[in-house]
Amino acid sequence: MADGVVVSTAGTFTSHISNGAGCDSTITTNLTLIPNTSSTQNVSICDGSSHTLADGVVVSTAGTYTSHILNLAGCDSTITTNLTVIPNTSSTQNVSICDGSSHTLADGVVVSTAGTFTSHIANAAGCDSTITTNLTVIPNTSSTQNVSICDGSSHTLADGVVVSTAGTFVSHISNAAGCDSTITTNLTLIPNTSSTQNVSICDGSSHTLADGVVVSTAGTFVSHIPNAAGCDSTITTNLTVIPNTSSTQNVSICDGSSHTLADGVVVSSAGTYTSHISNAAGCDSTITTNLSLIPNTSSTQNVSICDGSSHTLADGVVVSTAGTYTSHC
Repeated sequence: MADGVVVSTAGTFTSHISNGAGCDSTITTNLTLIPNTSSTQNVSICDGSSHTLADGVVVSTAGTYTSHILNLAGCDSTITTNLTVIPNTSSTQNVSICDGSSHTLADGVVVSTAGTFTSHIANAAGCDSTITTNLTVIPNTSSTQNVSICDGSSHTLADGVVVSTAGTFVSHISNAAGCDSTITTNLTLIPNTSSTQNVSICDGSSHTLADGVVVSTAGTFVSHIPNAAGCDSTITTNLTVIPNTSSTQNVSICDGSSHTLADGVVVSSAGTYTSHISNAAGCDSTITTNLSLIPNTSSTQNVSICDGSSHTLADGVVVSTAGTYTSHC
């Protein structure tokens, strides 16, 4: 104080000193104590960043720091700073895209070529998030197939489209990798075939059609079988039934002779014989032969001629000498 007394508590103090004239000067001092202040703050920074404390000190590692500055009243202000360092994050992602497509990275950059790309964005804590993207470009595929179908049939393309006319068709589907697969189909129509045949059979016989059906009556029959190309072959068969023939013949032979029947059998006794041979159409010809035996006869004649003459026997032999002659005619 003015009189040299040292005080440190609040209060009203009276000091007496001599004024300029040497007389008493009473000085009343009202002493007020201003308190010092203190505060605590929690601060977070990203790893790699720094924080400037209240007293100007720059720090970048986590910890508790105490700073002293003057408060508004000019007294000491103690500031405690709890500094937290938030780590940055990093991640790696493998991404595949189809050739001709693009991919948007985490930072908004659009890429369409294979490679490794690094993106920086803020993570949930507001710090740096480094995202590494390994981008693979999957090639699209293509193939060609040659398909043949029978006329009147249809073919389902790879994309489900049904076609029935010849031509080249392009289909797009997803391949095993999920990318575009272009399939070119060359479609050929194989014509169906048809034919007609005229067939003749003998009455009582049968004919097996191309499809295995057995028929024995005259008529027109239509059969369907696969042709050499595997398509429909329509075969029309005009079937004719040829009648068999029969005849009867009466034959007489001399007793002791023989007769050869139509089938080559040789007979020499009277009777009725049945022979089977092929007629002009190649079918059965039944020939009935009624064979009769004619008995032989004998007679004796006495003939006289003059010597030097001749006689013609019944069989045409000319004789001129006496004797007995036997003639057969």
